[in-house]
Amino acid sequence: MTDQNFDFVPGLDPVAAQRWQQRRHAVSPWLHDEVGRRMAERLSWLVNKPQDWLVYMPHGSGQDALRAVQAQCQTAQVWWPSADLPAPSPSSWWQRGWLAPSNKGPKPLTDHASDAVDMIWANMAMHALARPQTVMAQWLRQLRLQGYVMCSGLGPDSLQELREVYARMGWPAPVHGLTDMHDWGDMLVQTGFAEPVMDMERMTLAYEHPSKLLDDLRAWGRNLSIHRFEACRGRGYVKALEKALVQHLPRNAHGHMTITLEIIYGYAVKPVPRPKVTPQTTLSLQDMKAMLKPRV
Repeated sequence: MTDQNFDFVPGLDPVAAQRWQQRRHAVSPWLHDEVGRRMAERLSWLVNKPQDWLVYMPHGSGQDALRAVQAQCQTAQVWWPSADLPAPSPSSWWQRGWLAPSNKGPKPLTDHASDAVDMIWANMAMHALARPQTVMAQWLRQLRLQGYVMCSGLGPDSLQELREVYARMGWPAPVHGLTDMHDWGDMLVQTGFAEPVMDMERMTLAYEHPSKLLDDLRAWGRNLSIHRFEACRGRGYVKALEKALVQHLPRNAHGHMTITLEIIYGYAVKPVPRPKVTPQTTLSLQDMKAMLKPRV
């Protein structure tokens, strides 16, 4: 992917993506909580815990997931992007205090060194980025030297069973195209990050009733494809969809309908600039301190 530009994801509607990112959730999505909890476990592998961190797309990050990060980084100050997030709604789980009031606040996404943080946390955000490299460049500017980003999202093998049902019924795809793990790693490198570590896992979820599956899908996200059906669906469509799911989704040993999710995890560091060495090289005191700082 080194010669490709993924600043615009093919087939993804940027307006719909922005609306979804700004949507407030009355309930914390359980899948986002689970993925974020698993990603938070990776913080125990790091020697240097962040002194402060910023939550990207906080309303969709998962309440329990954010608590898991706080448990790993108990003394760290946490922020969220003030420019992208209005004051929380009283109906939102975000308002109900996942952190102590003294340990949270809005932070502008700027290029000023005083606004930089040690970690950016972007749980279940990657697949909803319409301009991923633009966002990654902002992350890079927002981080201190040797700070890092931890991110996650859905991979291209997600919901294959659901795609097949829609194709069988002659309907447009139920989800926009999703980006491969290796492409995410290449994008991070292209943007200027170093040492990207990408890994993935698959989750198989079982459902007894199609209505529960549809409720979960609505909570997790939206179909952001530019080819999605543009009008409103009626009750007849919902009944036809539930019938198609019952008839065509694969079943496990207990007779429950199953779907598969591919979860991608990413980690990358903002590297220390490497000055060009000449017979006489001049370094600032700040650059020298950064170069001597122990690595994460």
